[in-house]
Amino acid sequence: MSNLRVEGVQTLEAGGTYELVKIEGVCTVHGDIVGESIDIDGVSTMNGDLGGGRLDCDGVATINGNVQLDDVECDGVTTIGGNLRAKRVVINGVLTVKGSRVEAEKVLCEGVLTVEGELNAEVIEADGYIMAHEIVGERVVIRSRTNRFKRLFIRWFDSKMGKFNFIEATEVELRKVSAKTVHGHTITIGPKCEIDTVDCSGTLHIDPSATVGTITGNYTLV
Repeated sequence: MSNLRVEGVQTLEAGGTYELVKIEGVCTVHGDIVGESIDIDGVSTMNGDLGGGRLDCDGVATINGNVQLDDVECDGVTTIGGNLRAKRVVINGVLTVKGSRVEAEKVLCEGVLTVEGELNAEVIEADGYIMAHEIVGERVVIRSRTNRFKRLFIRWFDSKMGKFNFIEATEVELRKVSAKTVHGHTITIGPKCEIDTVDCSGTLHIDPSATVGTITGNYTLV
């Protein structure tokens, strides 16, 4: 299996299957790419699907198709035009998914994740910013915190941030989150949350600084 390396400016009229894809320059690909290891340090535009093992983006990547990989790590800026499916997604930069669905086993977000549809993962842990219409998982922890990186974006994202339509998981922990409906078994509504409806089937904790409209279900306040 061959490798693909781009250090200058290059346009590929067809995709291919590679063991290693390394982009340090400016690259445009017209076609699908499959790679065991895909490393983007430069600027890449892919007009097709992306699949294989691992994507590591420290640069700027635009993928105008679907992405199906084992691991996705975004330390730069990545935009996916279709859906994303992966076992593990780690975000320290900015990841935007314009498709209707993100599916993963684990999503860890210290940066910014924007999903125009549903985010579905067994484990979702975010100390950064997440924007999505719906979030579904087994364990969902969203604790918005501010660091130097996020201060650069905080005004823009706060102006864009709307309510999550729906958050559902067995275990839910939220901080600085606005949502219409939160459904789960063990739910912690932390500081500065604004929730319209909470449906809880187990234990429920609500921080005094949080705002909650309606509470339903067979729950115990703790």
